[in-house]
Amino acid sequence: MLGEREDLIAPHPPHIMREFLPMLDKFGSLEEIENLKLLVDHICQYVETNQVPWLDKHDRHIKFIRKIILKNVVITIDALRGSKRFEKGISQKEVLELIDAKYYVLAIFDAIMNKCAESNGCKMWMCKSMGMSQYYDMLLNFYGKERLRFIYLIRDPRDVTLSFMKTPVGDCHPYLVAKKWAKLQNHGLQILSDAPELIHQVRYEHVLSDKVGEVAKINEFMGARGMCRTLRRGSVVVLADDEQLSNQAKEGREASKAKELSYQFQNLGRGDSFAAKQFAKYLLQMDTEDIRIVESAALEEMTRLGYEPHHVGKTHDRIDFTEALIHEYDELNKQMISKMFLDLEKENPADLYRRQRMASVLKKNRVHFRQSFAEMDLYRDEMILEDTDDEDEIEDHFDVKKVDFAKWPLKASQVGFLSRNEVAERLTLEKD
Repeated sequence: MLGEREDLIAPHPPHIMREFLPMLDKFGSLEEIENLKLLVDHICQYVETNQVPWLDKHDRHIKFIRKIILKNVVITIDALRGSKRFEKGISQKEVLELIDAKYYVLAIFDAIMNKCAESNGCKMWMCKSMGMSQYYDMLLNFYGKERLRFIYLIRDPRDVTLSFMKTPVGDCHPYLVAKKWAKLQNHGLQILSDAPELIHQVRYEHVLSDKVGEVAKINEFMGARGMCRTLRRGSVVVLADDEQLSNQAKEGREASKAKELSYQFQNLGRGDSFAAKQFAKYLLQMDTEDIRIVESAALEEMTRLGYEPHHVGKTHDRIDFTEALIHEYDELNKQMISKMFLDLEKENPADLYRRQRMASVLKKNRVHFRQSFAEMDLYRDEMILEDTDDEDEIEDHFDVKKVDFAKWPLKASQVGFLSRNEVAERLTLEKD
């Protein structure tokens, strides 16, 4: 719903921090520019193969110019280290320890998100990756309290677990899902304790019962909406209100694009009648043992957040998770994941291919990316047109020799773009 704001872009998250921080060692010292180049290309290529493609405001796939991302990262890290050294009065060695290699991943993430916002004419972006709260200290160091904000979405862990048991994303066994949920709640609650002004709580159940009211509260927390350059071709007559933002979300570009690609996102296009059935679904669709596992694994966190156990402490005792039992759950989890992907291969092979293609980027070695970055100069001029959003700059770089006019519509001008929605509004099919 928030993605319908005119000034905000919230693309489907590729989980950059989660995927790349654990593998930094394979890139060597990022103080060496050649190693940093490899990391930049690796992350850019990973986002470019995202399961749900990132599009610009003309519905074109966003391509990242590596040299520009690299330049922004180097400038950002130098500025951050300089400001921290001055602020804390520490030595060069100490500042290198404070702003270490992990911050290069964060700086690349920031540059990529900024490019996404710029490509869509937005002044703000939102990362929807659920695990960002675990990087709170890094994010606060990087963005400061003036820029950093969190939206903390809280949902019953039993319904969360039920959802993951049906979706080919991450773990499937209720124990592992519940433990991960509990960990994330502890991170969120820690931020709420340390810096309550930076975080806004939203309960999933409240969104289901009053989505307009909850969207209004989130918009108030985020601040006044600004048009930036989004509607640069015409005057702004009126901004959609909170109710309009809520109601048009299921037909929005992000939802429409995602729900065509995977079963995982089918619910994005469903309406109020569907939402009414989402309250405590676990009571109808989870068996007693699975509910008991979730309640036992996340008992403290769920009761702290106001979710009362249904079985544990009432009809059943809390499970004692021994090493042997946890090992059994791990093996069952692997089997459940395997079955999930076998089913996906039969039901939606295109969805499976997109997931595997994205995952394959993480497995590529240094040699592949060294060659890839070396080849960047071969298509640099061809990417200038995609990277700019200024008509004068486009005209300056436009090379008529590169255009195959035979492929252009009759009487088309040199430069002009229509989104898919704009095409649909302007063109209709008539029967002969």
